[in-house]
Amino acid sequence: MNVTKNVKFQKEVDVDKGPYKPDDGYRRHSKSLAKNAIAAAIKSMEEAENPIKYIDWITQGEFTEERGRKQMEEFISNWEYQGRWSHYTEFLKREDVIHSFHYIYCVHWNIPTAWRPIARTTASVYFTIKINTNKPPDTPIDVSYVFESHSFVHSFVGCLRNFQLDLKPLDTASASFGVSPCLDGSLEKGIYFSQEGGHVILANSVLLGPEFKLVFSIRPRSLTGTLIHIGSQPGEHLCVYMEAGKVTASVGSEAGGILTSVTPKQSLCDGQWHSVTVTIKQHILHLKLDADYSSTAGQHPVPTARTQEHLHIGGVPANLKTLKLPAWKSFFGCLKNIQVNHIPVPVTEAAEVRGTVSLNGCPDH
Repeated sequence: MNVTKNVKFQKEVDVDKGPYKPDDGYRRHSKSLAKNAIAAAIKSMEEAENPIKYIDWITQGEFTEERGRKQMEEFISNWEYQGRWSHYTEFLKREDVIHSFHYIYCVHWNIPTAWRPIARTTASVYFTIKINTNKPPDTPIDVSYVFESHSFVHSFVGCLRNFQLDLKPLDTASASFGVSPCLDGSLEKGIYFSQEGGHVILANSVLLGPEFKLVFSIRPRSLTGTLIHIGSQPGEHLCVYMEAGKVTASVGSEAGGILTSVTPKQSLCDGQWHSVTVTIKQHILHLKLDADYSSTAGQHPVPTARTQEHLHIGGVPANLKTLKLPAWKSFFGCLKNIQVNHIPVPVTEAAEVRGTVSLNGCPDH
């Protein structure tokens, strides 16, 4: 496996300024070359803050987009950085190059500051996995990566409305990152997802396995939307979503999938909080809504606990919308009190907030 780190080597002396005579310049130029080589080596060692460490890299025949993402996660787990940093690995795109395919990933780091309007520090690393179509399947994958500059951003704190440019209202933003909606009145505990759409990502926070329990509460303002999605690939996941007022829990594994649903008699958009409980035990999937509705399905394999998975709240990234589920619309409303296996999930440690989402609370009406 070839791993290449992009490091700048700065040439301090130009050793090719013209012809020179061996009798009077050979020693001088040899000394300059040696000095430059030593300086470059020292500089590269100083800049290589995260030295390459061995992991069990997969071959080209074993490669998939998701296995590549997990290799990135395993690789960066050997790096040394402060624990208060959170990271999230994302597959960006595939580029078709002559005799090869380039799979590009990005690892985003940031220091979560959702509860405090202070400056945010971010950093990114871009990985490229090259698959050479002229080489046999047992050839190790070729990996390179490059660091993006750190940034220290002082964000605007407050509400901004009716923004115009040249006396013309601007269109709704096509994308937003970490933008909280302007909320009037008093707030209560919870996450608020606006009508514009958005979701929260908690990286590597859940171990999805054959014995599993998920509990949370919702107060929806729309009857269709993704509530919770656990997993980073279509093959193995747990998804809880609403479709026209019906609440469904779906579990997928490499061997297949199962789902179960409940349909309440009264609309869930009644301004009240409703509890949702999803339990997996002995290959049985059980869904409970409040104390009145429940449903069970089973007799199919469920995911085997292997790695920590991402927990997506209120929606999912575009690269996960390959599952054949009927509802991929973002959740509109409030969600709170998430527990996994009886342990509260701290949303303030969110690795990433996309779209218009408030972690600071929900309107109390």
